[in-house]
Amino acid sequence: MGVSYTNIYGEIDGRFYNCMLQMYAEVIRTDDTGKLIEEYDERIAAIVAGTVGIGWGFHDVLAELYEQIR
Repeated sequence: MGVSYTNIYGEIDGRFYNCMLQMYAEVIRTDDTGKLIEEYDERIAAIVAGTVGIGWGFHDVLAELYEQIR
């Protein structure tokens, strides 16, 4: 939802993106079996793809987190 919101309304502030990154990282950390990530891989990858061009280093950090689970 955060990516959609940004793409509709424009860039927010760094605090907003830090919260989004923390939530994304938390999902990755809590899925110790890998089943959720496997089931939702397409959606997780789409989140990263949808952030290209968004500032504050948002895309770069999401891409790094995604690569950790690949």
